[in-house]
Amino acid sequence: MKNLKIKFKILFPVLFFLALVAIGNVVQYFGVTQVGRQTDVISDDLLPRITKVLNINLAVSDYRRSQYAFLLSHTEADLQRYEQRMAAAAERITKISGEYEPMIRPDQDEQRGFYDNFIKQWNEYLVVSKHIEQLKFSGNEEQAIQTAKDSVKIYDAITKDISGIVAVNERNAATAGGTADVALRQNQIVSFSLVIGLFLFGLFIVHMLVRSIAQPITNVTDYMNYLAQGNLDKDVPDRDRKDEIGVMSSAIQIFKDNMVKAKSLETEQEMDRAIKEQKQVKIDAAVKKFQLSMADIVKFVASASTELQASAQSLSSSAEETSKQSGAVAAASQQAAANVQTVASATEELSSSINEISSQVSRSSQVAARAVEDAEKAGQSVSELVDAALKIGEVTQIISAIAEQTNLLALNATIEAARAGEAGKGFAVVASEVKNLANESTKATEEISSQIAHIQSISQTSADAIETICRIIREIDEISGTISAAIQEQTSATQEISRNVSEAYTGTSEVTQNIGSVSDAANSTGSASQQVLSAADELSRQSETLREEFDVFIRSLEAA
Repeated sequence: MKNLKIKFKILFPVLFFLALVAIGNVVQYFGVTQVGRQTDVISDDLLPRITKVLNINLAVSDYRRSQYAFLLSHTEADLQRYEQRMAAAAERITKISGEYEPMIRPDQDEQRGFYDNFIKQWNEYLVVSKHIEQLKFSGNEEQAIQTAKDSVKIYDAITKDISGIVAVNERNAATAGGTADVALRQNQIVSFSLVIGLFLFGLFIVHMLVRSIAQPITNVTDYMNYLAQGNLDKDVPDRDRKDEIGVMSSAIQIFKDNMVKAKSLETEQEMDRAIKEQKQVKIDAAVKKFQLSMADIVKFVASASTELQASAQSLSSSAEETSKQSGAVAAASQQAAANVQTVASATEELSSSINEISSQVSRSSQVAARAVEDAEKAGQSVSELVDAALKIGEVTQIISAIAEQTNLLALNATIEAARAGEAGKGFAVVASEVKNLANESTKATEEISSQIAHIQSISQTSADAIETICRIIREIDEISGTISAAIQEQTSATQEISRNVSEAYTGTSEVTQNIGSVSDAANSTGSASQQVLSAADELSRQSETLREEFDVFIRSLEAA
């Protein structure tokens, strides 16, 4: 019964009920037809027969009375009147008997016997009556009266036949009435039994419909209300049914499974949110650490560029001083003989200046080396920041995938709720809310991805800037090497001058040439110092650019 569709559960009992009603109506129809048939026999056959027989009997009685009156009459008028009455009565008897004869069926032998005997006796009685009339008119009254007395036997036979015919018809009427009465009683019993049976069957149908339809629907409705309150511990009732209620239960089971999945997904999202918060704390700590490290690096690069500018300016001053000293030596070389002591002093000052230049160049090389090392560290920090941003991007992709899955589950829940009809409206609202949350999560992940892309772009710009700084510092280091080589040449020249002071008188021309070399070296030193100064300025500008880009990067991280 539980596997039968609801329409059939309702249709079959109703059809069976209607079939019983139809059967009852057919039975009643045949009962009423039988009663009607017997009634028709009585009203259309037996009653007319009895009526005609009674009319014949009445006409015979009229004829007999008129005959007696005719015998007792003495006047011609009375005789004529009673003779006419006798003729009229005889005519009625002939007419009615003629009408009655066709009513006798071939199977009614008894009635046919009474009728035929009645006709025979009546004809004999008419013959006797005619003879009595002739005797009366001829004046033989006594003989006429005696003949009338003798005809009593014939008259009694006539009345007996008429009574027999009446008795047969009355017996047939009683039989038909009894049959009609039995049929009527049977019809009443069948009708009463049918009414009771239909009533009991109706109660049975109501009980079965309540048990197989109303109660399961009530159970499903109660479970839906229980499920709407967020309770998932009970099983869906009537899932094993194959009817519409089973389909509803299966749909509710799907919705319950989706709710379980949604709840599990919500738990997973909470866990992911906690993991994300932990990662965010780590990222914030790494960003803070990177901020402090980059601030120190930027400060150090700015300080190094300042020191490099100072060293370059000092180198330039030394080069100018060397140039001036070389000029003085050149002038003194023209008076080599008189100014050997002056040349020696100038040589000592030149050696001291060259040593100072060498010291400044060495310091510039050290500063450049430290700047390169710090810039490489800054580049590594930026690379780590890019990696962290990539990991954040992977996390956002996972969140986006979860949001899409949530959106899909919400869509499935909306479809199942739509299938549930009115009962699924509350669940459709919940599914819509879940879908909105999934869309908001998707938008948030897209925004985070956009910010991460911006961070990656800024990080790449910072990495490029740091690479440029490293390249410039390396160029400064190369220039410092060139200056160091030039200073070594100046040192060698100065030592040569010192060795030749003792030979000043004889080597004036050689001293002049050496002083020319010193002047050229001083010019080279001045040019190199200008290059170092330009590189220091560039390093200062790059450090400022690095500081600005770093500030933009930090503000972007804070905004994200």
